[in-house]
Amino acid sequence: MTVNILTIKCPQCSSIKHSSLGNDKYKCESCGAIYFIDKNEQHIYIHQQNQSQETLEVNKITNFKILGLLGCLIPLVLVLYFYLTENSNDIDPVIESDSYQSTISSSEINKIKKEEWTHKNIKMFVDNETPFLIMESKLHVEDPDLFAQSKDQFFIKIFDFNAKQFVSEFNVTDDNNKKISYEIKTWDQDEILLLINNQKLYQLNKKNKTFQDVEQRFFTNHTEFSQGLAKIEFVRPQWGSGLYVYTNKGKHFYYYPMIDKLYDEDAFYNARDGFKSLPANASTRISYQFDLESYDYPDENHQLIKYEYKYLPGFPREEPMFRWRKIYDNPSNQAVVVIYENTPFKKLLIHPTKKNDSRIIKYADFTPDRLYFFPKLLTFNDDAVLIAFTTSPVKTENYIVQLLNAKNTDIIFSYNFPFEFKQLNAEITKDHILLMTEDHFIGLNHEGKQDFLLDIQSLNSRE
Repeated sequence: MTVNILTIKCPQCSSIKHSSLGNDKYKCESCGAIYFIDKNEQHIYIHQQNQSQETLEVNKITNFKILGLLGCLIPLVLVLYFYLTENSNDIDPVIESDSYQSTISSSEINKIKKEEWTHKNIKMFVDNETPFLIMESKLHVEDPDLFAQSKDQFFIKIFDFNAKQFVSEFNVTDDNNKKISYEIKTWDQDEILLLINNQKLYQLNKKNKTFQDVEQRFFTNHTEFSQGLAKIEFVRPQWGSGLYVYTNKGKHFYYYPMIDKLYDEDAFYNARDGFKSLPANASTRISYQFDLESYDYPDENHQLIKYEYKYLPGFPREEPMFRWRKIYDNPSNQAVVVIYENTPFKKLLIHPTKKNDSRIIKYADFTPDRLYFFPKLLTFNDDAVLIAFTTSPVKTENYIVQLLNAKNTDIIFSYNFPFEFKQLNAEITKDHILLMTEDHFIGLNHEGKQDFLLDIQSLNSRE
């Protein structure tokens, strides 16, 4: 007898993979269709079991919802993708803090969204013909947390103009993120001192461009300072390169570190009192000064005075003060002089006592017959004198910077200063005349032509 073996295929997907459900009923393992086999003696019939109408309707609705949801999501995903691609350069990066002496903890750094640096000039110095700018710099840190306070840090930074980069920084921020009080002074021989909060004294090391603590070098050799220092102040500028020091014992002294001399009140007065207190090794020096406005002679024009005086670096001194005055006769050297209308007087540019105190040998009008309004002496050396003045007798604006030949008073050049004339510092170098304000740095050649201009705001950054 011949036996025919038939292969059962799914009537829906034609798969031959199936599992038996019993009673000649099978389930397709590929598409899940259920079918049964009807046998008779001659034929085998395969019938698919239809799903109920309710099930079909539910499936249709479900499929429709899925397709609708996909239709909405796909355009949204595409729009978001193109937006992020176009704006990827505007996303704020996380700023690393390694390059700064930050007081913010590493856990806070991870939350920082924006940092903003701002700078302003304080002083400048020249080392090997390279100009360096000393700046006060502020780092403002914004926290993305709406309930967190922004933080500020303050630094004294040194900028190498030729290299166009900051080379050092000194943190002047207290524990409450406030700026610590400080003063910067230039002493004799162009030494630069930094006094922090009237407590700590630092000196600029121009070789490595950092401020270094001088407490050990300045104060440890004197037993008067052995109990510690309560307060340090710079003496008045006209008294030279010295300090006024209060000790923890309640004593106070005048201290001149460059010559390592300590004075009490009487000794200090004698030390700056004219020629008699000056050591024999003092040299003769030339300087310049504009006379001050006269109360006795208000119509007198300003004069640029050139004078010679005795000078010793680091030694106490008294700066001269030139001003036209009426000096009344006082033959008896009385402490108080009663002045009458007929009391005789002399018209003098400097009082004889002041001339002696300042150790002046001689003086003269350096540029007679020239007219200056609101004049300022900027700087000078053996070859040139740099001055500034306005063209208006009533307005302190439109300043002219002028370079004079120190040998014959000739005008080398005049330069119309383009910015607000405020806190101007100047240096004369081999190749340039350097002018610095709080927010600009200008380099002129020796013919008065501008070689470069730096806007300090260009160094500001927001990230």
